Amino acid sequence: MLKKELKDYKMYIEKMNALPIFANMAKHLDYKRIGLQILNNEEVVKEFTSHNKNGKIIKVEDGLKNPELTIKIEEKTVKQMTSQKEQAWIEKHPLEAAMKYSGKVEMPFLVKLKLLKLLSKRDEA
Repeated sequence: MLKKELKDYKMYIEKMNALPIFANMAKHLDYKRIGLQILNNEEVVKEFTSHNKNGKIIKVEDGLKNPELTIKIEEKTVKQMTSQKEQAWIEKHPLEAAMKYSGKVEMPFLVKLKLLKLLSKRDEA
């Protein structure tokens, strides 16, 4: 299960750093600490805080440690997003991926809008 996978932060950090959606949000929106709550049927099963620099996760701590932003996501969605096949698709289609996962990732609405704007600019380039 994901609970065991999350104990191996190094593997998880590498997968999250590879996601253009996360990297764009952390880098271009300048978040230094992002809280993440992993849910199973809307019940929190794991929470941690990522410390970010230049759009990359550099450290992860258990629990929510003064995050600037907290994201809630179901564990099945995390598994789907971090699968090798899905990561390849996300890399090629970041705007479509943001739209696909928008309803599955709970974060402030204005953050979602800013992220979509960033990804659409990247898609135009």
